[in-house]
Amino acid sequence: MGLHTCKNRRSQPAGGRAVARYLLGILVIPLLLLSTIANATSDSRIILVGDADSTIVEPLPVNYAIELAPEIFSEQRPLRQREFHRLLSGVVMVVADLSQFNESTDPHFLELLTAALDRQIPLLLQNTDKATMARIVGVGFENAAVIISNRETPYHFNIQQFEKSDLDDFVGFTETLIAVLEANQARIPLLAETHAVKPQNEDRQLQSANLPPSTVRRFSVNAPPGSRTWNIPHTIYGTRRVQNTSYDIGYDIELVASNNPPNKFVRIESTGSLNSGNLAFNSDVVNGSSRGFFLERLHASMRPNTRAGNLTLPRSSPATPNSVGSYSHATGWSLGFDAGGSQAGGASAGVSVGLNATRTSTIDIPDFSVVNNDRRATAAWNFNLSQIELGFCDSSGQRVGFQYEDFKSLHYVCAATRWWLGYPPALANNAFALRTEAQWSAGQDFEEAVVFDLETTQTMRAVWYASTYEAGTTTRTRKVTNSVTIDFSTVKPYEAKEEEEEEEPPPDDKLNGALESPREGSSESGIGLIRGWLCEAKDVEIQIDSRPRQRVGYGTYRSDTRDECGGNVNTGFGYTVNWNSFGDGDHILRLFVDGEEFERVTFTVTTLGEDFLRGISEEYPLRNFPQPGRDVRVRWSEPHQNFVIASAGRNTSSIPASSSPSRSLAAASPGALESPRQDSFESGIGLVRGWLCEARTVEVQINNQPRRQVAYGTLRGDTREACGGNANTGFGYTVNWSSLGDGDHTLRLFVDGEEFERVTFTVTTLGIDFLRGISGEYALQNFPQTGREVSVRWSEPHQNFVITDYR
Repeated sequence: MGLHTCKNRRSQPAGGRAVARYLLGILVIPLLLLSTIANATSDSRIILVGDADSTIVEPLPVNYAIELAPEIFSEQRPLRQREFHRLLSGVVMVVADLSQFNESTDPHFLELLTAALDRQIPLLLQNTDKATMARIVGVGFENAAVIISNRETPYHFNIQQFEKSDLDDFVGFTETLIAVLEANQARIPLLAETHAVKPQNEDRQLQSANLPPSTVRRFSVNAPPGSRTWNIPHTIYGTRRVQNTSYDIGYDIELVASNNPPNKFVRIESTGSLNSGNLAFNSDVVNGSSRGFFLERLHASMRPNTRAGNLTLPRSSPATPNSVGSYSHATGWSLGFDAGGSQAGGASAGVSVGLNATRTSTIDIPDFSVVNNDRRATAAWNFNLSQIELGFCDSSGQRVGFQYEDFKSLHYVCAATRWWLGYPPALANNAFALRTEAQWSAGQDFEEAVVFDLETTQTMRAVWYASTYEAGTTTRTRKVTNSVTIDFSTVKPYEAKEEEEEEEPPPDDKLNGALESPREGSSESGIGLIRGWLCEAKDVEIQIDSRPRQRVGYGTYRSDTRDECGGNVNTGFGYTVNWNSFGDGDHILRLFVDGEEFERVTFTVTTLGEDFLRGISEEYPLRNFPQPGRDVRVRWSEPHQNFVIASAGRNTSSIPASSSPSRSLAAASPGALESPRQDSFESGIGLVRGWLCEARTVEVQINNQPRRQVAYGTLRGDTREACGGNANTGFGYTVNWSSLGDGDHTLRLFVDGEEFERVTFTVTTLGIDFLRGISGEYALQNFPQTGREVSVRWSEPHQNFVITDYR
């Protein structure tokens, strides 16, 4: 990963960004499991999916690494969640353009976004499509952008909608982005399978948070874009004023699949308020009075506009006409979730969860009344102004309440020569909180996506008096529709399995790690390394083909796993292997962690006809690598049983080969450092390896870097005789030689705290720690003898050439 990192890119021209993104696109490669040995960044990461526009996140004042997400080419379904987990490690937001979604060409697009939400990583979706977005989280909106972030409980999503003007302005939008990112980084993410939650004030939220996985989705949705302000201009007798109103009506949506009763339900509750604003006209005009616009009537409705025949409306609230000044608000769930549901025999695994979240509350609406107008599948309510205040006509100075029937109710005569207007109540020209709720039901097998129109219609009235003979009134009406697609297929009734009696955590929770080499479909040759990392393991073993399992050394230093493994850096594992000993052709490797299979790959070995080729020395120039005009020279290295890069430059010349003295296992020494050797050449991803008959701790130190722990105890059958029958003597430590830079370096091997051996070796790099997106293949004539030929190919995971053909 780490394909592309940008910091403070505000000054980059738009055209430059387009070119940069094009170049990035052609460099994206299917190496998702590759460790970030090089170019690791400690910054929090924002990844872009598809053609997502990076400029939308560039105004953030904090440095984030903005990266293009690699493509995902995994055909091994059991590994995909681990792939997503590694891809999303350290990610604080995923930015995706839904207009680029095409399931037939990119089947993993949807899974990637779903995996991000399961890990409570916020999504920033551009050009949202209602149907596609609904498939991701359960609800969908059609807007220029939508931010989806998780709340404190799993499967509870906070959704904020934005229109194009919000993105063009950036100020308010960026502030929202910052708030979402800060909130996300301030808490420890919960995995999708985790159901422990913080105490909540709302019973319904607390109980639904503990429902079985996949049975519930909750959404908190803000007001739709373009509706949040309404500026009403009006002129009375030559005086023009604008009354500023605000709209902040959102919705709380809950989608549930129940076993008992066997149905799916959706509950929608309005939240927030609208504010009619201060009366624009509220002063004497001539000898009379005038009022600005006040709320006379509010109509609210919730209705499915597609497939309504599949849905019933069993309840809504408020349900009946209530008294002036308040109304009762009472709905809720009474649902069951068990393994057997309503079927005979009950729960096969003893799993039973109930949700009883019925609640009743009283909502104050002074001087208003509400009437329920439900019809078929539509829930609807009318909130009507019912009472006004008269002015002070008498000497007491007291305002008097008066029934409101229509605008004429505000006209009254205080005296024979004085005409006044009544005053609308505070709720009519201030904040009006809307609390309505409806619940729909469908069959348990209902899998459709249904569009719901959530509407409010405000009727605003202005009234004025100029004299005894001149009175006037006018109205303004505005309908606001929040159209949302709700996908019922995203929740399913709970099904317990027999083996879930003692539920085990999923593999991703138990084992985080990666097998980095060999890779699926890779080519291997010579002395190689089975390597990777695991956050936590007791026993690590490998099995190649049908051969016995072999123990693998575990616990080497891997700083790039610190964030992924909760601070643990001793996570590396490595096992030295002579690929030649397995013979030419395809082979299968299985990695076992604590007795359980963790990963399986198929790879291809190419040999030179012998297990270990001795007494050969040769060197070849490889033209125009890694780019035109550049050359490298590769040299056969007997300890590696492969070619290593001996020099790189525009005009290379032959470098005399250095002899690497061998070390006999029959010698009195209790071990040997086999690679690197004195005066050897090293390049790419390599291995510090050898054997020791007996050791408690093995460490290496390169130059003046800190000592690093080395995994010890792998099987080395060739040491059995020298070590008195002990064959678990191998040690190995993975290193990216390129990170050391060109030139000579010194390595010291420490055994139980004492220096055991010291060697000086030469590193040749290609000018970069980790070369990406490069390919090259060459035929080397007359090797290993006259008339024979080998082919070598650049391998990115090895950062070196591997032998792919011998003839």
